[in-house]
Amino acid sequence: NTYKPLLAETIVEFWNRYYFYFKELLVNTFFLPTFTRWFRQSPRLRLLAAVFAAAFFGNLYYHVLKSAPLVRGDWMALAAMFNPRLIYCFLLAAGIYLSMRRQQLRPGASAPRSRPRRAVAILGVWTFFSVIHVWHRGEASFTDRVDFVTSLVGIG
Repeated sequence: NTYKPLLAETIVEFWNRYYFYFKELLVNTFFLPTFTRWFRQSPRLRLLAAVFAAAFFGNLYYHVLKSAPLVRGDWMALAAMFNPRLIYCFLLAAGIYLSMRRQQLRPGASAPRSRPRRAVAILGVWTFFSVIHVWHRGEASFTDRVDFVTSLVGIG
């Protein structure tokens, strides 16, 4: 299901290495249908819509279906449980999209990087997933999560 995700140098590469079969499910169910049917005149908007369909909507949909039996029809409890997950899915989708765009714009993307540049890229991916994981689950309030994340970068 995984193949050395901690050695990924981009967010897209991490997502391709981590939970491979779940990623394939999202790609086949949400990404490809959106990519092939919508926004054919605008390649960037087409890619953005497809990534958000898979990484935002598909990911959220999967977790709602998985968690719905836990709350048994209490829609308010389900909404409260998924407030942080909405932000997590949004940040994940935005990160994947920006990573894809960056790879498209970077000339020689397939050329190997030097060791220091590779280490910086890997640490950047780790940092990204560490920060968005704050929004993944847990009992902290929205304000507590925002305070924590902003304190990490010296704002809060």
